[in-house]
Amino acid sequence: MCSDPKWIFLFFAASIAHFITYLYGSYLVLWLNSFETQDQLSSQQDVKMIFSRMTLVAIPSTMVTIFVMAFAADFIKPVY
Repeated sequence: MCSDPKWIFLFFAASIAHFITYLYGSYLVLWLNSFETQDQLSSQQDVKMIFSRMTLVAIPSTMVTIFVMAFAADFIKPVY
């Protein structure tokens, strides 16, 4: 399995995608907290609720997009 370079590439690609997800989550929480200090959100609970709702929508939509693109990649000729 390690002799095939595509598995190594896929491992690193998945690692980078996972790392970007963590960075995005941290940035999003900090950005939402800035609205609390500007008195646009009333409490930390509002920040947590908004973050959880955004994450709840982002994860399934990303998964659906990946599956649709993979399905399309299987049926579209590489020439296109």
